[in-house]
Amino acid sequence: VTDRYIIDAMGGHTFKDKSGNTGLNVDSAGRVSTPRQPSFAAYRSQSGWSVSGGVEMVFDATRHNIGSHYSTSTGRFTAPRAGSYYFGLYTIYNTNHNSAYIRLYKNGGRIKGGDIHFTFDQASHWHNVSFSQVIELAANDYVSIFNGPQTTYYHGNNWQLFSGYFLG
Repeated sequence: VTDRYIIDAMGGHTFKDKSGNTGLNVDSAGRVSTPRQPSFAAYRSQSGWSVSGGVEMVFDATRHNIGSHYSTSTGRFTAPRAGSYYFGLYTIYNTNHNSAYIRLYKNGGRIKGGDIHFTFDQASHWHNVSFSQVIELAANDYVSIFNGPQTTYYHGNNWQLFSGYFLG
């Protein structure tokens, strides 16, 4: 047997791998937790930043990064295993735009349903753009965010978040 589980005194279960690392917990009420489930929440660690058109957006800090699969130097999340992954983005911007967009790319290429469009024609006001996606990835596929064709001034720190996690 390569995997084992331990039944705790309250009727819950802890599943561990060969090395003794906890992979799954089921408490006595039936609540399941997966403490090593790949997940990240990344943001830009400055008040505001100008992103040139067509550039891959790099969120350079994380609130959490379980498994270290998100790179704060490249802005890419690399799938550790095949499966379905959820990704979400929320950010605010302060630039006049006509037909601007943000794109979620897979392995450096555009995907169907990966674009979010925004237009705004009044300067000095903050507006938001957001999306959520579920994407099938193979092991070592990566996803990243690209700014559309126009230079855009985005807010950072508490005003944006790029996140994702493994669904199964």
